[in-house]
Amino acid sequence: MRHSLRRRARGAVGFVALGLAFAASLEWWSGMAYLAGLHGSLGTGVWPALMALWALPMTLIVPLGLWAAWPVLRAMLRSTASRLWVLGAVLLGTALVVSSWMLARVNPSAAGEASIAEADLAPALSRLGELGRRLPKAKRRAPQLTSAGTVSCLKPPSDSSVTIVATFVSRGSSPSERLCVQGEGLKDTLSALRAALLKRAARGPLELEVVSGFQALPARHRWLDALKLRPGLDGLCDGGTCVMPWQLLGEGLFSTHRPVAFIPDLQFGASPERLRQAVGSAAASGLAGLVRLTTRSYVIELGKAAPRLVPLARMRRRDVALSDSALAAAERDVEAYVLAAQMPDGRFRYTLDPLTGESDTLGFNLARQAGTTLVLCELGRQTPEVELAITRSLSAFEAFARRGEGFVALTSDPSNPLARIGESALPLVSWLACRERVGSVNMESIAGLARLLLRLQREDGGFAPMLDLREGKPVPGPEPLYAAGQAIMALVLIEQHQQRHPIQELPAYEVVHDAVERGMQYFATAYWAHPLADFFFLEENWHCLAARAALTVHRHAGYEAFCSDYVRFKARLILSRDDGVDADFDGGFGFGNVIPPHNTGAAGFGEALAAAIALHRAENKPTSAEERLLGRVIGFLQRQQWSRDNCFACASTEVIGGMSEHTHSAITRIDFAQHAWAAIGHGRRVLAPSLPAD
Repeated sequence: MRHSLRRRARGAVGFVALGLAFAASLEWWSGMAYLAGLHGSLGTGVWPALMALWALPMTLIVPLGLWAAWPVLRAMLRSTASRLWVLGAVLLGTALVVSSWMLARVNPSAAGEASIAEADLAPALSRLGELGRRLPKAKRRAPQLTSAGTVSCLKPPSDSSVTIVATFVSRGSSPSERLCVQGEGLKDTLSALRAALLKRAARGPLELEVVSGFQALPARHRWLDALKLRPGLDGLCDGGTCVMPWQLLGEGLFSTHRPVAFIPDLQFGASPERLRQAVGSAAASGLAGLVRLTTRSYVIELGKAAPRLVPLARMRRRDVALSDSALAAAERDVEAYVLAAQMPDGRFRYTLDPLTGESDTLGFNLARQAGTTLVLCELGRQTPEVELAITRSLSAFEAFARRGEGFVALTSDPSNPLARIGESALPLVSWLACRERVGSVNMESIAGLARLLLRLQREDGGFAPMLDLREGKPVPGPEPLYAAGQAIMALVLIEQHQQRHPIQELPAYEVVHDAVERGMQYFATAYWAHPLADFFFLEENWHCLAARAALTVHRHAGYEAFCSDYVRFKARLILSRDDGVDADFDGGFGFGNVIPPHNTGAAGFGEALAAAIALHRAENKPTSAEERLLGRVIGFLQRQQWSRDNCFACASTEVIGGMSEHTHSAITRIDFAQHAWAAIGHGRRVLAPSLPAD
């Protein structure tokens, strides 16, 4: 009797475990199918990760369930009826997964891509530019479009053949207006829009959203509600009241969902409650009952002498030519952004919000200051404004100098008895790299920082992370990210100086040469000696830059190979439209369509790749594949840059040339601009022979 009860209890536990595993698997893969249907594809590289996330809990649950249920399950599977039940469950699961994919697909409108090709739509919209000379001048000096507010359509866009939402500079008291025009065809809809603009608009930017499709948001997969809108591509409607994709992006709603309440900084996706508020919908749980809109976005600057239609995606330019002149213009813009960001004391403003004009001038960081100064010296034009900015920036370091016996350290915390290598290595690089441009520099500080790095170098060639300022001794520990490569680069530049034009204050050539050799040997061999060395790297961009700087003074085959191996690994994370990723993400650094590619990740890789190409050319190795990849990365960065063409909602023109963190955010940061400029500038010079002039 007891044996029978135990057997039944064991079987019950097993069937419950298998049932939970089946239900969880069904919901998981149905949800992933929904996201795949929403984005068209998640990207081929995402599926192994999804499989791993699913397999990890299943390897714990399923074997236990099979073991517990097997005595009963074995007997059941002998009958034809039980086998049919299993087959039915598999077929039902497959059907539910397919239905989830179908549930996310958009219903195309009469103005969708399948009905009206871009070649026909763009010229029709371009003709609205003729209105510019017929409109009065704007009352405001720098008119901008505002992202807040909704637009009211006579009918829900899902019930209209053609719906166009226009946002334009108003003649009235409000800065801008938003208008929804609907019709049975494109021609009559544009005619109605033209008439309305002649009555209500002033010269300035005209932003157009042509509704291309719609999807009723389902109650199913509530756990995915925060991801049911594609950031910057999808708008939202409650009946005839709508908000456009760029508005939701501009209001920062795609980083408002907090999946874990006790970790407030973990924000991913759009909060359903905030989305309902944005569209003016009644409070409810989830997004069911609302309608997702897909649109085709454009902007025309009606205040220009020759207005031009600019296609947009996520508020950024959709089509940017990869040419020498276009890259040169991008460099000029980012240079202007950096110069405008410098404050009177030489420090650089940390952040600037394009849509509000709010800035953060308190987020000072020695490494960021140094990196921005370095790119000014390497790529800035020979103008008085740039020379002055470099001089002021270098002078800003002096306030952070701490002098000890035989060394100088920079630290942002004067009360800290420890000096971090990361706060001194890159400032030293910038001082050395800028020396030829500004002439007179503080050689005492340069020499003291050089001795600091030599003091921090271990016998094996690596570097201690900190120095105890009271005792003047290194504090053991692992190398921090970035700093070790920056330290090698600084020592390489000193070696270069001492080889060509020895300076008495600096460490002797032989001393620095030996330090560089030990460092390169360490990072080429012992530093990354583990079984996954070919499959996993951290952020090693600066080692590539150091190896490039050493080409004329200190070649090390192993160190150069370390850079090549790193770039080869990182190339796997560069997104490609050939793998099913959104065309706008092509060349970005990321993990598919759902997680936004980060601009700084792409820029850092672009910097390293440009350096690796220089290394390969020095070895007479073919570089055509690397050059094509670099072109894609630079193309991505060009599209992400804030420019005159896509700054229709910018509160300050100083944001032009800047870079945001990724496609789903707006706020620009000085280090985002620094790395993007380095990638675009060095990439332009590497690709110069193959770039078209225009």
